[in-house]
Amino acid sequence: MFVMTYSQARQNLSSLLDSVKENGMAYITRADGSKFKIVLAETPAVTQSPFAELAQYSSTVNSKLKTISMKEIVEMMHESWDERSDKINSDAAGITARKFFALLKK
Repeated sequence: MFVMTYSQARQNLSSLLDSVKENGMAYITRADGSKFKIVLAETPAVTQSPFAELAQYSSTVNSKLKTISMKEIVEMMHESWDERSDKINSDAAGITARKFFALLKK
């Protein structure tokens, strides 16, 4: 807990604010004995933005993509294509061409 007198606070405002920033709060006492608590105001965080969740997701994805090689990304794309073609083939089994193309449009 950081405590200083009113006179010290006036003369050393910068160090008082630095202390509050470091410790989260400080106290100023007056000659009459009254005590005041100075606290660090919360800065508006990105979480208050309607896009905060998207920004956080984007940074998470970007950080994970940096650890993946281009070869691995291409392999994942091919796996996805293979899964999609398998699904199309299984969906197409035993149905008419018209119904098959209608399913593709969905």
